[in-house]
Amino acid sequence: MAASSSSSSKSTSGKIVKLKSSDNKTFEVEVAAAVQCGTLNNMIEEGYGNDAIPLPNMDGKTLGMVLEWCKKHVNEKVSKDELSRFEDEFMEVDQADLYDLLMAANYLVIPGLLDRVFKRFADMIQGKQPEEIRQIFNIKNDFSPEEEEELRKNNAWKFV
Repeated sequence: MAASSSSSSKSTSGKIVKLKSSDNKTFEVEVAAAVQCGTLNNMIEEGYGNDAIPLPNMDGKTLGMVLEWCKKHVNEKVSKDELSRFEDEFMEVDQADLYDLLMAANYLVIPGLLDRVFKRFADMIQGKQPEEIRQIFNIKNDFSPEEEEELRKNNAWKFV
């Protein structure tokens, strides 16, 4: 995608595409930013974009966040340090928004955003015990006490 999006960004500089979220919010964004998303890049290359491109899998809040990410990453004037700070701050959202970003990055095929979201989730659970992880993500423990004890015995090295 990187090669295609950089060549696309040169030929599409200044052109605008409209995107429509599931809650009927319309966004106008430069094609150069939109093609950072593999899905949108393919749709634009196939001729979509004369009307607003519908994105029924995401709401306006999430789409706005994704477009903010894309605009920042297409801006050649942004230094690597500034981009790194932006990404760190961008990931400081609540779990619901983080999950929505995960789903959006997957659906729209944005590898860099997907990587950062996964890293954020990994940071949230690093060094935590299973009980703490269940609490963080509101996961019900469906193991019986006997099953859990057996797992702990068979995998004692993981619970150190």
